[in-house]
Amino acid sequence: MRFILIFLLSIKLTLALTLEQAIDFAVRNNTSVRLSLLDLQKAEENIRKARAGILPQVSFSYSYTRLGGDLAFGFTPKNRHSYILEVDQTVFNRAVLEGLSLAKEQKELQSLIYEDTKREVEFQTKQLFYALLYKKEVVKLLEENLRYWEENYRQTEGKFQAGVVPKVELMRAKAQLENARAQLENATADYRKSLEDFKAFLRFEGEPEPEGKLQMQPLNGEDHKKLLENNSTLKVARKSLEVAQRA
Repeated sequence: MRFILIFLLSIKLTLALTLEQAIDFAVRNNTSVRLSLLDLQKAEENIRKARAGILPQVSFSYSYTRLGGDLAFGFTPKNRHSYILEVDQTVFNRAVLEGLSLAKEQKELQSLIYEDTKREVEFQTKQLFYALLYKKEVVKLLEENLRYWEENYRQTEGKFQAGVVPKVELMRAKAQLENARAQLENATADYRKSLEDFKAFLRFEGEPEPEGKLQMQPLNGEDHKKLLENNSTLKVARKSLEVAQRA
């Protein structure tokens, strides 16, 4: 029973992983994205602080006095309650308004930086994911190639034993088989290394098995125009210039 338990614990869980799932893991676990989100939250807090400078300042005080019998006379109440409510509203403060406007600009900039950071992580994830799909397909092709040369060697060996082909043909078939094995071993090792790098990038627990298809999607002129208009890096550059000019 103990042996079975140890054996089960040693088995690594293999999970099928799509591109969308990989991107979700990467964005949620990436340190740069997390730090950028904290900067965005800090920028939002700066806006709240700047707004506090133009909001009404309210103060309230209360006092209670009890007069002794020798001090209270006539209709004078013995218990006195005093309430004071003060509201202080700044009519116009140029520095405060400019500070609020700048805080909003910085928040917008930080929001663009956050989106750009996520986009960069998504791009890196896609690169690693499709590279894995490619290497996975290469391994499959080389497995088929190995089966072909294994069968070729068996047939050649049978012909050699029957005296149909000379020994040089058998040696050639063996060399081709060994070469096919070496190619498969190298491709498998390369795939495994890339898979470990991918796991480290995602901070993924378990054994991911990328699933998807390698297919090229043509990019037309309209798509290219939209990419330029929505390029987050360009948006960050423009907004950074605007904030620098305002500061």
